[in-house]
Amino acid sequence: MHKNYRNESFRIEKKFLEFFIKFLYKKIPKNSYLVVTSDHGQTLVKKRYRLPIINTFPVGGSRVAFYKSEKEKVERILRSKRIPAKVYEIDEIYGKVNKRCIDNFGNVIVIAKENIGFIYPFEKSKEDIGAHGGISKEEMYVNVYIGKK
Repeated sequence: MHKNYRNESFRIEKKFLEFFIKFLYKKIPKNSYLVVTSDHGQTLVKKRYRLPIINTFPVGGSRVAFYKSEKEKVERILRSKRIPAKVYEIDEIYGKVNKRCIDNFGNVIVIAKENIGFIYPFEKSKEDIGAHGGISKEEMYVNVYIGKK
């Protein structure tokens, strides 16, 4: 997908997202904000580490991952594999979090240290472009849309 940002299927995908955002905006309560951003930016990723399976597959992006596990267990395993990342209980960062979010993603959040990226167990490799840490011309532009109802 990221490699083909100029083709017709990408244009259609953008139209679908525009429709979905308009739909969400109609559904949010009054006096609410809807913030939508793209997920690329000016972060140089020099090295990538393959995340291990800990209880379940990790989920997330190139620089942030979630686990359903105990924080201490995740810290210990990442340290043993020399993966440079910080590990938190999700509520340490975000305060009270909706239980559904924890059920879907996990209770432990792993944040890559500077210039580090993640590869997931099911991925064969990770290209620099489209890695959510690329600094190519196409990836430096980050859209931000804010709507208040």
